[in-house]
Amino acid sequence: MKKIVILFIFLIFVKFSFSQEIKKKIIVKNERQTLLVVGFHSSYFSLKNRDTVTWKWNYLYYYEIEPHISYYPIPNLGLGACFGYSKYYSNFMQLDNLRWYGIYTRYTIPFHINVKYLNRINLYAEINYQRTNYIQFKREMDPIVSDKIEYNLLTIPLGFQIRLWKGLFYEGTYVFNFFFNDKVLLWSRIGFDYYFYKPPKQKMEE
Repeated sequence: MKKIVILFIFLIFVKFSFSQEIKKKIIVKNERQTLLVVGFHSSYFSLKNRDTVTWKWNYLYYYEIEPHISYYPIPNLGLGACFGYSKYYSNFMQLDNLRWYGIYTRYTIPFHINVKYLNRINLYAEINYQRTNYIQFKREMDPIVSDKIEYNLLTIPLGFQIRLWKGLFYEGTYVFNFFFNDKVLLWSRIGFDYYFYKPPKQKMEE
C-alpha cells in the first residue's frame, strides 16, 4: 500500500507539471540547465536487543555509501555512473560486506513551484542498472554474498531535492530494488549533490 501511495503522489505531480492552467500561475520552468552533477548517497540502520538468557545486549549496525557522477547531454536528462560499498558491525552474527557498481539515467522534472521555499525543491526519477556481489531471495532474510561481482540488479529511485546553497542539494529517495529473481525490496536513502550549471546564453544585440 505504501508503494502505491508514493507512486500515486509522484505521478500526480508530473501530471500537474504539464497542466497549462496551473503552470501559468504556480509552476514555473527552470531557467538554469545542468551540465554536471557529483555527489553521494548513504543509508544506515541499526538493531539492538537484549538476550533473554544472558541479558547481554546484541547489536547490529549497517551503513553504506554510494558516490556518483552524471553528465547532462540534454536538458534535465543525465547519464551517470556509480559505485557503492556497505559494511556491517555486529557482536552476534557474521555478515559479509556488499559491493556494487552501475550506470544510470536520471530525469529531473523541469519545473518548480513558484512559492517561497518551495521553489528550492526538485523532483526526479532514475533507472539504474547495477552489478553486485549479492542477491536477495524471497525465502531468505539475509542476502547471499559472493566473492565476485556477478549478480544483476535494477533499481528505480524516486526522490526529491532541496537546494541548500548555490548548487548544493540535499536529497531524500525511495528506492525500488528489482533483483532478477522476482524479489522486490523498498528502502530509503539520503544524499548530497552538487550541480554545475551551463553558462547562460547571451542574447544577441540588435
